[in-house]
Amino acid sequence: MISKKFIDQNCEQKKGNGMELLHLQLALIDIVLEGDPLTEYMELKKLIDDKIKILPTILPFINDKNAPPEVPVIQSFDPECGYGINMTRNRVDFMSNKVDKYRIDEFSKYALKIIEKFKNTGIGRIGLISQYSIESENPPRWICEKFLRNEYGVLEEIVVKFNKKEVFDGIQINNLTQFQEALISENGIEKKKVHVLLDINSAQNYTKRTSTSKIANIVKSKIQAVAEMSVGDLT
Repeated sequence: MISKKFIDQNCEQKKGNGMELLHLQLALIDIVLEGDPLTEYMELKKLIDDKIKILPTILPFINDKNAPPEVPVIQSFDPECGYGINMTRNRVDFMSNKVDKYRIDEFSKYALKIIEKFKNTGIGRIGLISQYSIESENPPRWICEKFLRNEYGVLEEIVVKFNKKEVFDGIQINNLTQFQEALISENGIEKKKVHVLLDINSAQNYTKRTSTSKIANIVKSKIQAVAEMSVGDLT
């Protein structure tokens, strides 16, 4: 749950549609690493032009082949460049918390390069996760007026979550959307805002892996829409 959680806002892009994009993340799930995790991490870092300058955090399970594959083994985030890479043995997350028009194009370029790295083995699932803030003097009331009936009265700590499914190039896509109140830091000042989480992800396919070309098409189709998302697009 994100309600009343401190979110560090580094984005300076103000959107006329009332929503501000705070964070963008690509998740490649059920992947096959062909080398050891640290070697794979260094290759991923090169694919994003070595933007990340800090040393990654190497977690204790990195050399334990008996550990569950979903256990984190490497984590990194460089506040200076705003990029990070997290890894388990079967998942890679590439993220940015500095998101403006230029960064969207750069993030997309790097995301496609990372996807292409797995062309020989394919990818099980993909996620494109974005987080937004909406200005509101009373976030719970904003959510109530948008989604709930008046007879519920005064409510607090509201979480509204729903899924809009679609089919893209033969792949079932989930569009999971969540609205709730959160504390967001803006120039060092905490403000209550409506926090929006949009998780676009492909459904699990147990019979075959998805080609990187199809995964790339999903990202290219969705990422610009994510960047230009408005409240009306989500409700």
